Amino acid sequence: MQMIERNGKEADWPFSVPRGTLLCATILGQPMVYFSEAAEDHEDQPRVVQVSVNPFDLGIGNLGDGGLIKPELTMEQRIQAMGPLMAQGRRLCDQPRGAAIGPGEL
Repeated sequence: MQMIERNGKEADWPFSVPRGTLLCATILGQPMVYFSEAAEDHEDQPRVVQVSVNPFDLGIGNLGDGGLIKPELTMEQRIQAMGPLMAQGRRLCDQPRGAAIGPGEL
């Protein structure tokens, strides 16, 4: 897992919240990258979306995102914005299980 946040300079920040957690999980032998908003308290159920450059994942797979991905983005803009985040998230899968990586460590 890695905490990430918009520092104001990312023109392509695809999320409607300024910070959250980027995480990678191996599912069916494949690395899958997700973004989770920061929970306000222990009883909050944070929204989670898949970070992908696959239009199916971004469209159908994230239908229940609750507005976590900016709704005004076109599919092309989503793919462009998610590409670097997906690459960063996949590097998280190379870390020991349960590792929490700080900003700028990858």
